[in-house]
Amino acid sequence: KHSPHAGRCGIRTAGCALCCGPAPVKMTQPNSLENIHANCIHAHGKGLLILGASGAGKSSLSAQLIALGAVLVADDRCEIWPQQGRLMARAPSPLAGLLELRGIGIIRLPFFPTTPIAALVHLERTTQDRMPAPQKATLAGIAVDLLQFNPGPHFPSALMCYLMGQRHECEQP
Repeated sequence: KHSPHAGRCGIRTAGCALCCGPAPVKMTQPNSLENIHANCIHAHGKGLLILGASGAGKSSLSAQLIALGAVLVADDRCEIWPQQGRLMARAPSPLAGLLELRGIGIIRLPFFPTTPIAALVHLERTTQDRMPAPQKATLAGIAVDLLQFNPGPHFPSALMCYLMGQRHECEQP
């Protein structure tokens, strides 16, 4: 059964993967520039895509990450493409450096022009699991980590730690 948001985030889902199960996210044109509804930040040499419906909190999470030291790449719209085996992201030029903050308005910030994406987090796919099973998403033919949103106050810090290091894969009992 498909969620009502399937496809609204700009990712074309296979079997509604982002909301109904662990199947990988797929895009239809692996060799072209895609403009998707997402935010993107850059920290520690890696990019993080933040997906979710309008009003889900993409800009709020981006602002929290920026306050922790990340740099804005894109707010609301993000261009992604494959390049030498990596998924790359940038803001469409008219939106570069702009971040909309509810209750404040649009602000201009320093921004990172292009970043390689290490992972994506979808704000409508949540988990309370202490150690969720690793998942991958495939966008533009490139696999990246798919992180499930945890609505706790620690989550922005956890994302920054993820970007600073790398995920340790261990066997779970």
